[in-house]
Amino acid sequence: MISTFSNYRFYANDMASSLARIEADASVKREAQYYADNIGKVETVDDFLSDYRLSSYALKAYGLEAQIGSTAFVRQILESDLSDATSFANRLTDPRYRDFASAFDFASASAPTSLQSQAQTDRLVEAYSEHVVRAGSLAAQKASAFETMIGTATSVDQLLNDPASFEMIARIAGFDPKITSKEYVRAVILGAPSQGAGGIDFLSRAFSFDSAGKAPAGEAQSAANTADFIGRYLTAVGQGNSSQAAAFEARHFERQMASITTVEQLVDDPTLYRVIGISFGLDPAADTPAFLLKVLTQSPQDADSEVSKLLNGTEAQKARGEKLLALAEAFDFSAEGTAEPGKAIGATAASALTEKFYAAYPSSSTAGDIALKTNSFRVQLTRMNSINDLLGRDPVYGKAAFDYILKAFDIDPTFESNTKIRKVLQSDPSDPNSFVRSLNDERYEKLAAAFNFDANGQVRSERLVQSVRVQQSTAALYSASFGTDQSDSVKASVRAATETYLEQVGGIRSLEDFLASGDVLAYALKAHGLDQEKLTPAEIRKLVTSDLADPDSYANAFGDARYRDFAGSFNFQPDGRIGLAGESVQRPADFLTAQNLYLLQLMESQAGETSEGTRLALYFLRKSPEIENAFSILADKALYEVARTALGLPASMSQLDIDRQAAILEQRLDFDDFKDPARLDRFISRFSALYDIENGTGSASAPVLQLFGNSGSSGVLGLF
Repeated sequence: MISTFSNYRFYANDMASSLARIEADASVKREAQYYADNIGKVETVDDFLSDYRLSSYALKAYGLEAQIGSTAFVRQILESDLSDATSFANRLTDPRYRDFASAFDFASASAPTSLQSQAQTDRLVEAYSEHVVRAGSLAAQKASAFETMIGTATSVDQLLNDPASFEMIARIAGFDPKITSKEYVRAVILGAPSQGAGGIDFLSRAFSFDSAGKAPAGEAQSAANTADFIGRYLTAVGQGNSSQAAAFEARHFERQMASITTVEQLVDDPTLYRVIGISFGLDPAADTPAFLLKVLTQSPQDADSEVSKLLNGTEAQKARGEKLLALAEAFDFSAEGTAEPGKAIGATAASALTEKFYAAYPSSSTAGDIALKTNSFRVQLTRMNSINDLLGRDPVYGKAAFDYILKAFDIDPTFESNTKIRKVLQSDPSDPNSFVRSLNDERYEKLAAAFNFDANGQVRSERLVQSVRVQQSTAALYSASFGTDQSDSVKASVRAATETYLEQVGGIRSLEDFLASGDVLAYALKAHGLDQEKLTPAEIRKLVTSDLADPDSYANAFGDARYRDFAGSFNFQPDGRIGLAGESVQRPADFLTAQNLYLLQLMESQAGETSEGTRLALYFLRKSPEIENAFSILADKALYEVARTALGLPASMSQLDIDRQAAILEQRLDFDDFKDPARLDRFISRFSALYDIENGTGSASAPVLQLFGNSGSSGVLGLF
């Protein structure tokens, strides 16, 4: 009879040839091809279990052929939530069940297609909130720069050649700054003033340039027109009721009141008129500048004054009269409508007015306003089932959702066509040749990635660089890389890094985005033990786009499972595009693993027909990369049998307390040896020789035993 040692050597010395011999068998080829042809068609656990050939192949691959007939048991395993420590698969002591469950992702495959996933919606909502803050700040910066620039401008050309000023002027007129000519805007500014209220009419009278476009420095625009100009610009870019707009208006009021000497200067300045109107709750339709001029120059005690008439009228008129009385008492104009410089309003009254203004200001950048618009968007989203719904007009909300979506990505809906946005939404942002990538604008790429439409505008599944399940397993690997005995500070650091990773990895839009992701990439490399390998972006690109089914691909060429596992954890296709979530219940890496495990299981079974010891030896060789500590061995009966035999420990050791058994193994083994091929081979060879002696099989010769020195167990018994 061939010894276990010799039989093990026959298989292990050239593992590739051993597996190739088995793979070449006609029946093995048929089963492997059937699995390859059909696993991609499976969407549910029922689909999988109802196909006997498919499910039995997978169960055999994971050494669970004994469960082929146990449909209900296997179902519980596959439906287990592996992120839940109390789930069925996690409660089983045999790690093969968890490995089997982790090889499939039925939750993603069976998830219905949706216009937008919850994670995508959450990212869009967050982007909108950030846009409101960012847009307000940017608009305020431009407004402040304009105030400075207009004070030194001496010609209309100087104004138009300033990019920020030109953009502001075009926005006020309702023009698209990108396609509007300076010559046309120049003609508008220097044109004859008209009586209209539109942006173009305003521009024709907003500046003081002569017909040649010249004006003395500091006189190109009055202070009132500058404030009105800024207010109109802020309104044009959606910041008309922002906190920044309120600050500009309040500051203009404070500046101008120091020089106001007539009522006309107060009520004819659009910004000052707006400030006092908001502060005292006036009605712009009734409380016109002409009417306020009367209120501010009449004595409220005069029975014929406008205020007195209202106070003696109906309840509604009394309420209006009280507001106007408060306004009249705040200012100090004579009956002729004049006041000394700086005396039109007292310091106390001015301060009180400013406080009223801020309190009553209809700010659109408050948390409440953002929440209102966000809730409106969420309601409209539930009504959307197609790209036409998104681009169309809602019966109740109109284009509010469309505007909300585009603004979230800093895109101005005023100048965007439905045709362009449709082409963007139907594009694949991970495809370098797609329409959206041709725009070379990150805003549109983010928009395309925020929704799930295919090239025909049909709703599809989400395009994810990493499935939710793999994100969870990556997080577990990252935590494990810090060891089991973690201090509170390490735990906190791991938790923070994991939260950042989970927040950011779902938003990656392309391979280029991934390679530039910084924290995400570093986290994944550490999780897979590759953080010290100094991989370049070019090498990482080749890794994640490797065809793992090709044994000669870049990831497989390393001969190191870490590289293959890292590449397989991401959903990049060989051309660099990101695959769709749920395209298959099994990732390419897991599919390849299943086929390799199937061949290994057949090889081990074949070896076991002539030598059970050889099967144990080959099994230990396969599982050795997963052995981290004594409990890794104690949890697996086959691994335990190999370790016990190789160490010369008695079978009765299994009767000891589990912690005592672990302590013995920790004392006798250096687990790092299992990562060293030479030391691992010596350990398994030792097992092979001692197995034959213990079981009376084969012919263990004295020269073989001499390779390991004295292997007697008399001294070992003293451990007990």
